[in-house]
Amino acid sequence: METRLDLQNELTPMLLAVSTSTYFTPDRIQKAISRANLWAGDEQPWPSIRKGFVTSSVANQPYYDYPSNCQSESIFRMSLDGDSEFEKKDFTDFLNFTEKNPGSNSKFFSEYGRQIFFTPKSNMDGTNNLIFWGLIQASEMGSDVSESMFSGWSSATNEAILLRAYAYLIKNIDVDKANDAINEAKIIIAKCYTKIANRTQLKQRIRKPMFIVPDFFGNNGPTRTGNFGGQN
Repeated sequence: METRLDLQNELTPMLLAVSTSTYFTPDRIQKAISRANLWAGDEQPWPSIRKGFVTSSVANQPYYDYPSNCQSESIFRMSLDGDSEFEKKDFTDFLNFTEKNPGSNSKFFSEYGRQIFFTPKSNMDGTNNLIFWGLIQASEMGSDVSESMFSGWSSATNEAILLRAYAYLIKNIDVDKANDAINEAKIIIAKCYTKIANRTQLKQRIRKPMFIVPDFFGNNGPTRTGNFGGQN
């Protein structure tokens, strides 16, 4: 199952076991599949929907509008003039910090509604020097050949889209079956994302320790990261 038509062909026999073909029209099935694809995209921060939005800084501007097609509260990283050391903070904490420390050089950013705030502000106008990283909406499946966001790499997760579309279509006929399908779809989504998260955790960050070796006996001098022999 790769395209909308593939999903539709798989879904139609399942629906006919519940009700007649006159109720489950092709248009209704197609809309349910597209809706289910959007649902799956919103369930987890999938790598395929992470995107960098490039804009230009404005001198002393206190906030920036959210990029279009970016999910609210999804900005997880920002970069200004090649500097990505800005930490994301709760908005209330961000405001308290900036009010109490107006001259601080500590680098933080936060979100409120569809606006992004960061400190310290840029002191000059820039050109394509500001990047916000966030989550975009999954693409619409608007034609028979449209592929889901999982096509080509996770057929199992396409099964979750199939089940969620099935639930949308039968919820007014059999709510129990609909709920069972939703629960099964969520389990598939969770398992797939857990695999991705586990693979991500295996990646070693640059200049970040893989482990800390404590100096239990106090005679090896300063503790060194990953240093078993106590040698500098």
